[in-house]
Amino acid sequence: MTTAELYELPDVADYMAAESIDAYRAQLVTRYHSATNPVEQLRLYAEAARYDRRHPGESPLADELYGAELGEVA
Repeated sequence: MTTAELYELPDVADYMAAESIDAYRAQLVTRYHSATNPVEQLRLYAEAARYDRRHPGESPLADELYGAELGEVA
């Protein structure tokens, strides 16, 4: 039993993984919005869709990209 388990503390690796996921998502959104080439945007959207298929329990990243495109209409 680890010290974290003994004291019922969350695992540091869980925090690191969550921060890594958040950073990846933020980076993809930034790259998508800064892309001026529609083909590059489509490639990034496809990357977000693949991410969503691998992480079905999370908020859809592709929806986040699409929603940001709609602006205040959404």
